[in-house]
Amino acid sequence: MKIIEIDYNSELYTSAVDIYNQVWPDYTESREEFEHYDMNYDSKFFYQRFIVNYNGNYVAAGHIGEPWWSHKPGKLHFELSVLKEFRNQGVGSFCLNYIENRLSERNGYKLNTHSK
Repeated sequence: MKIIEIDYNSELYTSAVDIYNQVWPDYTESREEFEHYDMNYDSKFFYQRFIVNYNGNYVAAGHIGEPWWSHKPGKLHFELSVLKEFRNQGVGSFCLNYIENRLSERNGYKLNTHSK
């Protein structure tokens, strides 16, 4: 398993949006919406979108960042969407390890989350 951080205008946006829309079919987004959100995230705050590659397949996507809407030093928010057929296979735990490392790097102490 490998986590790939997504840079602006990356082709990985298409895969990340596809994963999100499969997990959240009642709240679909477009690639343009993801890109707009990411490019307009207040640059004063840390933010990173990522995707998970598992045996050559993109199986999960999410983001982590300092919440501009309720910022406090050391507080981070993350969202994770794992495709249904890859749940209960360690993907979420693998991602949580990545999230905890990012939290530690930022001297974080509190996580808010959004997942399904």
